[in-house]
Amino acid sequence: MKIAIFTNPEKENNELKDSITRVATFVGFEIDEENPDVVFACGGDGTLLRSVHRYLDKLDSVKFCGANFGHLGFFYDYEKDEIEIALKAILNNEMRSSKHKLIKGKIEENDGSITELYAVNEFRIENNLKPLIANVYVDGEPFEYFVGTGLTISSSVGSTAYNLTLGGAAVCCELESLQLTPIQPSTQCKCFKSSLILPVDKTIYLEGLLNNVLLGYDFIVKERLSFKSIAISTCDKEFILLNKEGTNTLSKLKKLYN
Repeated sequence: MKIAIFTNPEKENNELKDSITRVATFVGFEIDEENPDVVFACGGDGTLLRSVHRYLDKLDSVKFCGANFGHLGFFYDYEKDEIEIALKAILNNEMRSSKHKLIKGKIEENDGSITELYAVNEFRIENNLKPLIANVYVDGEPFEYFVGTGLTISSSVGSTAYNLTLGGAAVCCELESLQLTPIQPSTQCKCFKSSLILPVDKTIYLEGLLNNVLLGYDFIVKERLSFKSIAISTCDKEFILLNKEGTNTLSKLKKLYN
């Protein structure tokens, strides 16, 4: 079985990566950074997100697992002192797998061209210089004339990330959904003030004053963008996460409150 050891590329983790590579080789894996069967991420939740984006064009053939070196480690079932245990469980096919759909942002640029972006956790559109004003549609039906700092659209997996800090709801991963959460809605307008949880097959469409906005998706942030509209929905792309047998989403959600 081929494996790629993934650490945060923004940090100097060569020693850590080399150490885990030696363990993986000892256990019986073949190291293959380009075409692995499994990507083993070592770090926090952001590292797992980066690994999915790194192998975005290979999601049909690769699975993801890892060990938590961060704080909460919502994606991880193993801690940093359980690396060999985790690797042996993968090699011996003693893990359960779960599939999670990515969300897609389809942007209509000012020149009419289309840009497509993908995220595991969320998309967020913000304007910290002046109010973001946008018409919000759900499946083509007008929902809201929004005035405020911004909006976040998250997946169920991403509900425990930035969405939760905004006061959104934590959603069990088994309940696939889209969640629309306002960021500092205007107190002068009758904007919605709490998150809206929608079925996974819905499309959220935003159009309006989308000039000089910040567009964030997962760990990626692009500032001072201007575009006509953005449509956000789930898509056919999905990543497969390997989990320890006997774990479930509820046990992970409990970590958030303890």
